[in-house]
Amino acid sequence: MTTASKRATSPFLAAKGNQAAVEFEEPKEQASLTSASAAPEDYDEEFPQDDDDGDDDAPVPADNGETSSHSSSWIDFLKDNPDGMTFGRRLALHLMQYQWYYDPEQIDDKSRHQKNKDNSSDGDDSPKVDRQAHAASIRAASIEAYPFTVADLGRPSLAKAWAYFEHFTLARFVKIGDSTERAPVPNGSNNKQASFPSNNNTNTKTFDRAKTGEQDVVTQLYSPWYTPHKELGDWGLGVGIYFTTLRFLAGIFLLASLLSIPNIVYYSGPDYSDRQPDVPFHLKGSAICTDTSWVPCVDCKWSDFPQNRIANTTTTDSLVFVLKNNCDGATVRSGMINLGVLAIIVVGILIMNRVIMKAEVEFDEDEQTAQDYSIVIRNPPKRAHDPKLWKDWFHDNFDGAHVTACTIGVDNDLLVQALVTRRENLRMIEMKVAPGTPLDTLTIAKLAAEEEKKRNSIDRIVAMIIPGIPEHLSKVVVATAKIQGLAQQDHDVSNVFITFETEAEQRRVLEALSVGKRNVRKQNKRVLADPERHLFQGRVLHVMEPEEPSTVRWKDLNAPRLLRRKQQLLTMLVTIVAIICISLIVRAVNKADVRFSATTIAVFNISFPALAKALTNMESHASESGVQRSLYLKVALARWINTAVIVTIIYDFTRILENEQGLVQQVFALFFAEVVGNTLLQLLDTSGHFRRHYLAPRANNQWSMNLLFSGVDWDLSERYTNMTKVLILAVWYNAVFPIGLFLCFLAMVINYYSDKFSLMRTWKRVPLLGPRIATFSRKYFFSAAIISMALLSAYFWSGFPFDNICELDSENEDSSNVFQQQANQYNGDWEIKIKGSDEVAQVTVDANDMKYIFCRQDFFRYYDNERSFPFVASNQPEGLEWMTSDQETVTNIWGVISVIVIGGILVRLILYWFEDWQTYVNGGYEPCGEDQNKPFSKEENISGYFPQVSSDVYPHPLLAARIENNSQLLDWEDHEKPYSFYDLTRDANFLLRGKNIGEHVMFSRVAHYPPPESEPNEEPTPDEAGQLTAI
Repeated sequence: MTTASKRATSPFLAAKGNQAAVEFEEPKEQASLTSASAAPEDYDEEFPQDDDDGDDDAPVPADNGETSSHSSSWIDFLKDNPDGMTFGRRLALHLMQYQWYYDPEQIDDKSRHQKNKDNSSDGDDSPKVDRQAHAASIRAASIEAYPFTVADLGRPSLAKAWAYFEHFTLARFVKIGDSTERAPVPNGSNNKQASFPSNNNTNTKTFDRAKTGEQDVVTQLYSPWYTPHKELGDWGLGVGIYFTTLRFLAGIFLLASLLSIPNIVYYSGPDYSDRQPDVPFHLKGSAICTDTSWVPCVDCKWSDFPQNRIANTTTTDSLVFVLKNNCDGATVRSGMINLGVLAIIVVGILIMNRVIMKAEVEFDEDEQTAQDYSIVIRNPPKRAHDPKLWKDWFHDNFDGAHVTACTIGVDNDLLVQALVTRRENLRMIEMKVAPGTPLDTLTIAKLAAEEEKKRNSIDRIVAMIIPGIPEHLSKVVVATAKIQGLAQQDHDVSNVFITFETEAEQRRVLEALSVGKRNVRKQNKRVLADPERHLFQGRVLHVMEPEEPSTVRWKDLNAPRLLRRKQQLLTMLVTIVAIICISLIVRAVNKADVRFSATTIAVFNISFPALAKALTNMESHASESGVQRSLYLKVALARWINTAVIVTIIYDFTRILENEQGLVQQVFALFFAEVVGNTLLQLLDTSGHFRRHYLAPRANNQWSMNLLFSGVDWDLSERYTNMTKVLILAVWYNAVFPIGLFLCFLAMVINYYSDKFSLMRTWKRVPLLGPRIATFSRKYFFSAAIISMALLSAYFWSGFPFDNICELDSENEDSSNVFQQQANQYNGDWEIKIKGSDEVAQVTVDANDMKYIFCRQDFFRYYDNERSFPFVASNQPEGLEWMTSDQETVTNIWGVISVIVIGGILVRLILYWFEDWQTYVNGGYEPCGEDQNKPFSKEENISGYFPQVSSDVYPHPLLAARIENNSQLLDWEDHEKPYSFYDLTRDANFLLRGKNIGEHVMFSRVAHYPPPESEPNEEPTPDEAGQLTAI
């Protein structure tokens, strides 16, 4: 819709716009600034106050002005086919007829009551003020609240909110046919899926992810059950690889668990512990030993054993008995089967790495993104602000390469952060005041003063946690001052993103200019194949393939490297302190009652990611991949230590094989909590249902209601750690709990389908992450898992029978003397009292019965003067040997294997690091997959590198560059507001009215050059034409 047509259809807007034009008349010397910013009359046209026509359910598609590309036949989201809706939406639409569920009249009454309350003063009988007239009269003097004039967040409609949830929060797709053309909306359709050409080519993509809020063609929700695995890359390469990893790990652990069946049968059979009587069914087949007996120990001390494993006679304290495990678990057969399990897991992970690399190529080829066409220059000349300069250079020096888009990023992080802070707090203020309240500075200040005046002591404390209008206003004032100062400074060019029309052009440039960071820092021009053509203003450029556009963090893009390292070091120290505190808490709970230790660990595993995320948010990262990797490291470290390491440390060595409250039982409890408990919490989505079905029907405006439908926060790194913690739990205790391999297999399968369901039904959209997290996980955490299995299996095989006593060797002179001194004292019938309880037992000791002495079987807590690693039989002290002949064989084999595994993985890591060093020194570029021969401009819903910042209080990102005619580079659209509403550059221009800042560069610049076949004249967009010179 044009400006003229707006005024013709809305006389109120026309009069209001003319009035604003008079009030905000600019001096002639500021004409260039006004044209570059949103003029006040443009403001009135772009952000009109909505007329309440009473038709809440009628969709009002946004007229995006200069950026709108809609046709006249928009799709009505409120008329979606019920068969394609979520169950929650269908249920809500049914329940909306009942007032107890949704009562719009009651909401309107509350809004009117709040409005009347705000329009009247306590004890003041003065007439009510016409707020809109008041706002119009002072706009010339108070524009600090731009782009807001009057609080108007829309009359709430629950039907619209559910449509928002399904079309903006959840991902949707457009089915495409052989020609890859998207099917049009059939005239008069009820949003039913149009017929599509059949596609018999299985290699052709049949699902095309739709733009957020797509309204020009019919879209469908992805099905959690029928969406092919290959389409999971639509959520980003990292998500596709994550699900591929889950699926492959399920196969690995299925094979490993099948191989472990003989060990499970042996542990549960008659030869090990007499079929394990009194052991719960779900624990049969583990190494729990119920075949125990009380034996005399001539030198055992009370401090060497837990209370239930040591006793003395009722007649004298000098005669000590301890509980001996009679189970022979370390047989050669069991040890070799366990070794086969290790081999399957090692070989499986090696094969998986190759499969994942292949899947990475397939996902990349299946989903074309701007990354496939783009490069980023990390060291551009500081004053190279002109996009045409870059466009012409690449065209002239790379055989006519066509630059389709050029983004000149500048180091304005602080300015962008201040603008975002200001916008968010203004929006929070608007959400707290009644509809129709003017949002000029004077009115907001008055409301803040009134609220602060009414506060008592408790209210002030609450305001520290839940800010009110005074706190938000203070942040607005501070942010405004920062903006006004930072906007008057020059901002140098820091990064340049170039998007070519074809993949071939991008690959040709990367092959020529990828020379390595070391050569770039030294400005070594000799490494260039053609220095005359490939030097930009005499400079060797640092060129690399960028990450996906949605992962770039524009407000932190230029943070100094030293600052980032300091922040990450500080947050990691806090993480370590938190892990230590958690360990102490778990240890204290375990000492008080071991039954609650597993629950405590599970609670911390669920809650710790929130702390880790808060710490990570304090760090500056140039991309979301960096954020996710930092978060992954913190959460994985905490969960691994919390799940496996702490349990091994806090549990007494001699209680590992106990039936009641033993280590194995706690391991199963951890499995149950992680596999069943966490999955149920995820699928039930209680917080999401509470927000959508209880809070949303009671929201007093559409904006607040929509925010309640924004979906559940999730992080790919947290999902990876959830996967790896179950994996580490299975391999860590595999020797004594082989059933854990089956549980791990089940966990991978359950996680695959539950995560797939959540991804398509409850989780909010996230940036399209690349493979960095998967690569990081493969290099380090899977390697650590293999080392853990080799090391801990060797440890457990060496520790049988886990009772810390050895037979007294009568041939040993020292032992014989001890035996001669005490042998006669133990002969006879004894009543013994178990330490820490009133329980007694009857024991008979014959003269020929074996006597025992204390010996430490725990290689992790070994004698100070004895070598413990590697865990081999030769490390047993002379006279204190406890291993059987089979056990010595198994232990020696596993001890050697553990050393080989650790050494092999260290060598592999060194090779990884050497490859990284080679890349750092020499550079080099290897393309991922084949060139798909698809022009960038022909790809539907492909986003470009447009500076934008996500916000929790806005449904779409805030734009940190002028939008002008570049909406094609965005992968979202808003049907209620134009793109210019999200344009932060206009905020800065309004706050700096009257200042001559034409010579300053404030914001990044984006230039879009459609290819000649699309635009024969190839006229530059307004950005490139110089309209951004003022900012």
